[in-house]
Amino acid sequence: MPTGKYIVIDGIEATNKSAVVEKLAQRLQTAQQSPVQVFAATDHPQSVTAQAIQRLIRDNRYPMENRAEVLLYNALHSQTLESIQNSVAQGVTVLADYSFLTTLVGEYYGHGYVTDYDTAIKIIQFVTDRLQPDLHLLLDTPINSLKESGVTGSANSIDDAYLERVRAGYLWEAKQRNISVIYATDSTDKVVDSIWGHISQLFSAPTTPVESPSTQSVGEILAAKIPQTKSVAVESGPNEATISDVAAPSEKTSADVIEPSKSTQVQQSNATGRTEVTTTADVAPHKKATLEQLVTNVNGSVYAFMPTVPSSIAVPTIGYVARYGGDVRSLLRDEIIKKNITESELLSRAISEHSLEAIQRLDSQYVVIEETSRLLASVFQSDNYGTYIEQMSQSNDKKDANGRYRYHIPTELRGKIRSQYIRTMNQMFDIYSKLVDDLDAYLQKTSPTHSKDKEKVGLPHSPNRLQAYDTAQSLLPVAARSMASIYISDYSLEQLIICLLSNELSEARSTGEHILREARKAAPHLLEQTDAAGWGGSDIAYRANTNQAISELARTTLSANYTPVTDPVQLISYIPRNELDIVADILYEHSDTSLEQLRREVLTWPYARKAEILTTYTGERLSRQHRPGNAFEKIKYSFDVVCDFSTFRKLQKHHAIEEVSRQPLSPRMGYSTPKLIEEAGFTDVFDECFDLSLQLYSALQASNFPLEAQYATLCGHKLRGKITYNARGAFHLLELGADTSEHRDYATLVQQMHEKIAEVHPLIAESMRFVTGDADQKSSQLAAERYREYRLAKLDSTSTTE
Repeated sequence: MPTGKYIVIDGIEATNKSAVVEKLAQRLQTAQQSPVQVFAATDHPQSVTAQAIQRLIRDNRYPMENRAEVLLYNALHSQTLESIQNSVAQGVTVLADYSFLTTLVGEYYGHGYVTDYDTAIKIIQFVTDRLQPDLHLLLDTPINSLKESGVTGSANSIDDAYLERVRAGYLWEAKQRNISVIYATDSTDKVVDSIWGHISQLFSAPTTPVESPSTQSVGEILAAKIPQTKSVAVESGPNEATISDVAAPSEKTSADVIEPSKSTQVQQSNATGRTEVTTTADVAPHKKATLEQLVTNVNGSVYAFMPTVPSSIAVPTIGYVARYGGDVRSLLRDEIIKKNITESELLSRAISEHSLEAIQRLDSQYVVIEETSRLLASVFQSDNYGTYIEQMSQSNDKKDANGRYRYHIPTELRGKIRSQYIRTMNQMFDIYSKLVDDLDAYLQKTSPTHSKDKEKVGLPHSPNRLQAYDTAQSLLPVAARSMASIYISDYSLEQLIICLLSNELSEARSTGEHILREARKAAPHLLEQTDAAGWGGSDIAYRANTNQAISELARTTLSANYTPVTDPVQLISYIPRNELDIVADILYEHSDTSLEQLRREVLTWPYARKAEILTTYTGERLSRQHRPGNAFEKIKYSFDVVCDFSTFRKLQKHHAIEEVSRQPLSPRMGYSTPKLIEEAGFTDVFDECFDLSLQLYSALQASNFPLEAQYATLCGHKLRGKITYNARGAFHLLELGADTSEHRDYATLVQQMHEKIAEVHPLIAESMRFVTGDADQKSSQLAAERYREYRLAKLDSTSTTE
């Protein structure tokens, strides 16, 4: 007896695949004159065992953990495969509208119940080893088209983001497994006709050859409306605790494992910090892009790429056009639209014309690290790798669904010291959480009107609660975890990864490996191996070995004497010594002589003339945004500061900072008690938490974990750090930070830095009028008036010329 065939028509339920399978079964029955059997996901299983498993899954009386549900679905599929195998062995052609992919994309890409891809695949391979489809096809339709057509059925009640993730998962898996994709945008009969060509080939019946999936051209990708922004999500924490330790499974997504390809593209994070996935098939791939779809202006000399053009195409286009005979639009028209150049070809040409580094500097990504300690977050900010946003402390006062606080546990800790670490961390978090509630209650009594502001502006927390968080933050250990997001160029991302992989902290190295793995999925050509030692191997070794050598020299040559805090802000160096030395630089672009000659001439001028030029260059500043010109960047200030960890982190975030470094964290610099803590009578509780921190820090030091001991310190502990910035950046940094309404300690610090600058460069310090509050209410009106005067003068000049 000849064996039958096992055919799978896969895809989202909303693609109407059940109706397609039924029509295919009827046509097969007529054409082959052989038995045909349909296995539909909505049908009652034939196996008694399968029926029992299905009832158990669907019965709400039996609540189950997510992993158990995943295993039961695979058990159900295994039982069904047994029935399918028996039918095929008897010569029956089996048509199924679901397969192992149905479970994979639903539980892994969609819900994220299985967080490890390799684990998911191993489970599936165990289930499906004995039987694989003879023909596996995927029906695909954009989610928006399904919603508009009204054929989504039960999918209408499902979140669009979930459906997009599932669809992206199907498309990615189809690409990896060479599963042909059938676009189900036409009528059911036309879709059946498209599938019939594949089935005819399977049965060796005469038919028109069916085109196998091929690499899409750039034009086809552009026609598919891929979103421009890429994102990388690193979901799990970099130690032994996985995401299940810190978040409910239903909150997880699998976007961190979906590689952007010709069919899928990862999009920027949504408001919750989760990464959404969209697909590229909103327009059928055979439709070519037009120039109007690619640029905002097809005639004018100034234009931009349309938002639907992905950076993976815009970046190499800009790179390649530098040595192309025509302009960007002619390149798009002649190469991309007419010749259908592929994405990889375009990138190869761009890299051949320029260096890889040049192309990397044009492209950028959003990187999301779901779980990072505050200690590691300070590493991200150390060299201003990109634009950085971190989740606030409001996410740390409550336990997660598993009854745990969110904090990092170093993997190096074992046995008693690990138990002590966890026990003490829990105690400190308990104190922090209770203090937030107690401060909130205290502020409710002393400032009851503030509690009503929450409803007025729709805030998640009242002003009282936010003030409680801000004050209690001093007690938060730097081991506390939160979400961090970085917008960064591919080149800077590469440097950040090298920085992390060469860091002494195991958390940093593990996170670097996570980011590299995910980033290479989003930009595989721009983060390829760079040397014989593997990706960035020599750079990583160079940084790590150099840091280790300097650390060893410091240990053996420096005394271990502790330097007490005398002045929290010290101006340790500044250049030039005389602020008037930059007058020649101010005049340079308005002259016709060399800088050396200018300096000699300016040197003979009286003080009053040089001071007039400096103050004129500063101008009439009516806003913080009014900063003097580039000549001020020649003036550098370096400070040695002592402040708490939270204040130092605020300094790190400022882009005006040119160089920032700090010494290892420890309790030895002490801490300050906020005034509100004293007023509310919580000083004893506040001190108790710092005592616990000191005990844990000492225990870790005694157990030979000096690096890991830093995790025991609190955000309120003081540290010593060094920062450098130029005078132009100082205007923004000091004037913005002097606002005491946001962070009093930070405002005090920048005001002290301003005072130090005033001692050596009084004219420049005086120009920073917003540090001292020398800004009246008429400033904004004056600024508007100056602009109107400027515009009128230009109009008069134009009319006179005409």
